[in-house]
Amino acid sequence: MQQLASFRSHRTIPKADYIVIDGVTMLWSKYWPTEGKVCDLVGGVAKYLACQLTSSVHGVHLIFNRYREFSIKGGARAARAQDLLGDKAKKNAADYVLTLDSPIFPQSVSLKVTQNKV
Repeated sequence: MQQLASFRSHRTIPKADYIVIDGVTMLWSKYWPTEGKVCDLVGGVAKYLACQLTSSVHGVHLIFNRYREFSIKGGARAARAQDLLGDKAKKNAADYVLTLDSPIFPQSVSLKVTQNKV
C-alpha cells in the first residue's frame, strides 16, 4: 500500500472532460446513512457530487433509471419486492411521502422496492 501511495503521489491525474454517474449505483455504493433523516442523505449526495464537479472540466451528468411497471424487468422487480417485504409491507411502502425531515428508510427497503424508487 505504501508503494502504491508513493506512486500515486508522483502522478498528476488530469481532469475528466465529463463524468457520468449512475444515480442508483451511487446510492448503493457511495453514501447511505444508517440513521437520520432524508436531509442527511441529500446532504451526503450533494457533497459527493460537489466533489465530482471539481474533478471534471465540463460537468457531471447524474442519471437515474425510469421504472415502468410493464417493462421487461417489471415482473422481476415485483417478485423482489414481494420477497423482501411481503404483501402488507409492500402495500404500505408505496404510501410514504418523503420530506427532508422524514426519517431515512433502510437502504434495502428504499432501493429494492420499485415504488420507493419511483
